[in-house]
Amino acid sequence: MSIGTGFYWGDLFESHDINNYYFEGAIPKLRPNFKDTSDTADIFQPEAQRTSFFIFAQDEWLINPNWELTSGLRYDHYSDFGDTVNPRLALVWHTHSTLTTKLLYGRAFRAPAFLELYGKNNPVALGNPNLSPEVLTSKELAFAWRPSKKLHIDWNFYQFHIHDYIDFVNDAGQQTFSAQNVGRIVGQGFETEWRYQGLNQIQILFNYSHQDTKNKNTHQPQGGVPVDKFYIRGLWDIPLGWQVSGQLTREGKSKRSAGDDREALAAYTTLDVNIRHVWSNDYESSLTVRNVFDADIKEASRGPSPNQTKASLSDDVPQQGRSISVNLKLNW
Repeated sequence: MSIGTGFYWGDLFESHDINNYYFEGAIPKLRPNFKDTSDTADIFQPEAQRTSFFIFAQDEWLINPNWELTSGLRYDHYSDFGDTVNPRLALVWHTHSTLTTKLLYGRAFRAPAFLELYGKNNPVALGNPNLSPEVLTSKELAFAWRPSKKLHIDWNFYQFHIHDYIDFVNDAGQQTFSAQNVGRIVGQGFETEWRYQGLNQIQILFNYSHQDTKNKNTHQPQGGVPVDKFYIRGLWDIPLGWQVSGQLTREGKSKRSAGDDREALAAYTTLDVNIRHVWSNDYESSLTVRNVFDADIKEASRGPSPNQTKASLSDDVPQQGRSISVNLKLNW
């Protein structure tokens, strides 16, 4: 049996804020210039502290030579929202000399961020000190197949349920949004990964995933999440200290949330390349090019609020284009 414990102390002890707005009641107004509101009652993110304590236990049982059961339990206590208890179970069946089957169950949580708890004086997002943590419960069925020493294939089928999902909700009759535990999200999907170790130090990895995620309250797509995604990654170790790697990624379309009538967010494809050379035991260099073809990448923006006719960022959120970086590493 394994037993562990730990303690965490977090202190947001210095917060600076410069802004160009103020409030008249609950209505945000623009000011003609910027003002430093640090160390005043008008600051956006006030200073805050958090402590947490956890203890966990885990044990493994060999039921017979082909069956194993692993179980664990973790208890956490947070100073700002209280307690949470989360179990995990894993039943492993050595189905064949080349195949392993796993049945998994687990529960996890996400503690509210300081902004979600204490943010204020913000025309978009206000904190709520009464938040509870988000809780995710998942069930998985996994297969690991090793048909040869060079080829490994994994399949994973899963379902998950998130309750007390934290979202910023439009305050009734106001232009502001406050953090609330309002969401219930359910999803299911599968993922497969193929890893091949070829000749001449060549490695190839292929990964594909598909998921269907819905808001359980509205029975509509959660939105902002690609339904399909795949990538293929290759790595070639060349003699004399050279290594070349690359990854081609395809993000599928992302559906919109309920009430957002915009077209689905377009799919995109990116290519990243890295060239690395080890000159000696103490010196190496690398060149990395991300998004080689400068694809137009966007992340989904939030849909319109109840008092809006269109989303505030109707053209979504642009992401970084092509980037080139050089890294030099020296050990002494």
